[in-house]
Amino acid sequence: MSDKLKVKIISRDEALKLMSKWPADVSFSEKFAQLHALRYGFKGGYVVATYSNYRLLFPVQWGNDSVFSVHKGHTMPYKIGAGLADPEWHDIVAEVLKITGCNLYIADFVVPESMVRGLKPLPLAVFILDTSQHNIDSIFSTFNKTTRNLVRRSQEQGFRIEIISGKMPDECYSLYVHHQRNKGTPPRPKEYFDDVARAFEDGFVIIGAYDKNRLVGMNLALCADRGLWLSINSSVTEYAYKHVNYLIYYEMIKWVCEHNIDRIDFGGSSILDNNIHNSFKLGFRASMLPLYRLTAGTIPAIIKDKFMQKKRAVHIRFKKLSRLLIRKF
Repeated sequence: MSDKLKVKIISRDEALKLMSKWPADVSFSEKFAQLHALRYGFKGGYVVATYSNYRLLFPVQWGNDSVFSVHKGHTMPYKIGAGLADPEWHDIVAEVLKITGCNLYIADFVVPESMVRGLKPLPLAVFILDTSQHNIDSIFSTFNKTTRNLVRRSQEQGFRIEIISGKMPDECYSLYVHHQRNKGTPPRPKEYFDDVARAFEDGFVIIGAYDKNRLVGMNLALCADRGLWLSINSSVTEYAYKHVNYLIYYEMIKWVCEHNIDRIDFGGSSILDNNIHNSFKLGFRASMLPLYRLTAGTIPAIIKDKFMQKKRAVHIRFKKLSRLLIRKF
């Protein structure tokens, strides 16, 4: 480890003292940490890596012999100071593993090109929309022409929009399960969403679109610290021709502007091909940012993690194949 580098894990109160403005990023929020404590029993804090002319700050959770930044998600390390950041990632992680007493570290980072040394590029990108001007008309004017036209068409279909917060109603969970099964992806249990709602409270927000009394599309978003993280988008396939998802995304952005939220994280998707989901998000003028992974730890811990990843992938593929065969026969 470089003599210039010092690494600590600090509390939120200590982290707040280091920063002039807290990031508009749900992964940095106290509610996000509370969810992982509630759901998985993890401890949480913030890694601060100090060099002579800058600091890096990013969230961390740990438990069950593993450390994450962040668990089942991604984060964007925050730089403090004017120095050009070229961090020694593996030295930072080695110190974090010593502090926590764990054997495995996994992080998915969104970082500028100057900070990618030592990180592995993933075939994924995340999509971020700056909403800090809080003006829906101005933001709408930046959408590409096709997106603007499809939003207008969806507004003519007579959908009713309803905002639900702090709970996952049965009709919303049923739509989510229907959507996941159509994709061939196993749905999470209802108890998971109950835990998320308990942690985020009013920051657990569903933007639902109704055809009369039928829920036909929704976005489930997690909000905290002037940021919104889109967790789920689900819709009824037969309503695609009415462009219901364009309306839901527009209404979500409108809601964000009304609630002074500065940043939307639309989540990630594959960049290996011309993914239709990517084109959809880019139409709303979200920025497409590459995702990088850092995996470090003892050899047995890394091997075990890779085995578990492959096991999960095989399980998902088996579920998808089973559903295809059921539909066919």
